[in-house]
Amino acid sequence: GINWSSVSSGSVPKDNLRSTATNGSLIVAVGDSGRNTFNRLSNKPTLITSSDGNIWNHINTNALTTSTYWNLYDVIWTGNRFVAVGGGTSTGALIWTSEDGASWTSRVDNNTNYRLVSVTKQGSRLIAVSDGSTQEWISNDDGVTWTLRLGGSYGGVRIAANTSLFVKIISSGTPSLNMSFTTSADGTTWNSSSLISSTIN
Repeated sequence: GINWSSVSSGSVPKDNLRSTATNGSLIVAVGDSGRNTFNRLSNKPTLITSSDGNIWNHINTNALTTSTYWNLYDVIWTGNRFVAVGGGTSTGALIWTSEDGASWTSRVDNNTNYRLVSVTKQGSRLIAVSDGSTQEWISNDDGVTWTLRLGGSYGGVRIAANTSLFVKIISSGTPSLNMSFTTSADGTTWNSSSLISSTIN
């Protein structure tokens, strides 16, 4: 993690990569609507995999969503499957899953809801949050089926969890971008948000 080498292979996409996850033997990276081998014309989200960090393979995401110019913003490994979340710039929610990183299933493809920017897991419960609304998507079976709910706090910029607590970071918006956080033991009942003392300039 100290010394880094550039990967100059032509397989690297030309758009932003947003997040990576690993199951111990495979790395999955996700990002913006891609100009790469499969997606150059259709502008679908970028999804690439690697077993060594040097040679990367593009996953064909054309069939996973009918929407174009949508991005994937976060990906995690649950212990059983990869879960990737994303959507459109302002609207649209995507959730994809894969057990092996090669074959992917679209679980949520909804252009009437807000994009999802972060996902986390506690036990068999997963929560994916939006940065533009109070909407959250909840899964109680390790990412296989999902239910939409209103989360009660605007702008879940990031969400994380350990074995006993969910923590959601919330943005109050521009220009000051004051950040606050709220916590929940079960991902259902959230405590009142607390302001983080520093402000992003």
